[in-house]
Amino acid sequence: MTKRNYIGICVLGAALLFGAASCGREQNGDAADLAQTENDGKTETADGVESGGHASRLLSLGNYKGLSYTDGSGREPTEAEVEEEMQAILAWFEDGELTDAWVQENLELASVDDFRENTKKSLREVYDAQAWKASAAELYGAVIAESTFELDETEVSTERNDYLYAYQQMAEAAGMSYAEFIPEATGMTVEQFETEAGASAEQVICVELVAEAIAEKEGLSVEDAYDETAAQIVEAEGFDSVEAFEREAGGKGAVAEEVRYRLVAQFLMEAGNAAPRTGEDTERK
Repeated sequence: MTKRNYIGICVLGAALLFGAASCGREQNGDAADLAQTENDGKTETADGVESGGHASRLLSLGNYKGLSYTDGSGREPTEAEVEEEMQAILAWFEDGELTDAWVQENLELASVDDFRENTKKSLREVYDAQAWKASAAELYGAVIAESTFELDETEVSTERNDYLYAYQQMAEAAGMSYAEFIPEATGMTVEQFETEAGASAEQVICVELVAEAIAEKEGLSVEDAYDETAAQIVEAEGFDSVEAFEREAGGKGAVAEEVRYRLVAQFLMEAGNAAPRTGEDTERK
């Protein structure tokens, strides 16, 4: 599995879901003053992350403070959503029953009411996590729209192909053909998905370049945040351990990139102006 199997789903997947902001392109120009040290073909940035570096470059970094964004956190699940989730959990068992006795024996909860409250709490956490990812994508998109880049087409093509390969592997693991899996997993036709993946591959590179630049300028240390943030990802995404997550992602360097993505996203939120979702968007995703 490639490095993009996990990181791509978090970042490129967000680009597909929320719309890839256009990366401003220039063919020539001086790169922004971002301190980087080349060492044996790798790039070590000031936040302590070592990676393979980029052939693409950030030429100018747009404004990233005081940005307005939508905060969709705090959404309460509806009774219908709670009931649907409870029935889905029961379906995992051959003899699932919505009775106190069954819940006590199989879910180690005191009653159906406790099961319902536990399910509601879990859905709140899921919705808040989704809202955070949506806000992060929105803010990164805003910064990217005001920045300019020199993108390397070979790097973009490699990014796209790695991402498509990851979905081919997921289709195989699910016992489905790629053509069957893509509509099921993304709601797109294969042609739509691959077209969007091409555009969004550029977005991933732009996001990484912007994250590196902001972390550098603001002194955000990935090394200091690594253990806590990686542990949070492990718990939220269901990995067995940080080590298992690192293996799945393609190494500690790949996980460090995800940690930096989240660290910078949180900084953007704290430095930005949040507005709650209104109307229908507060009721459902």
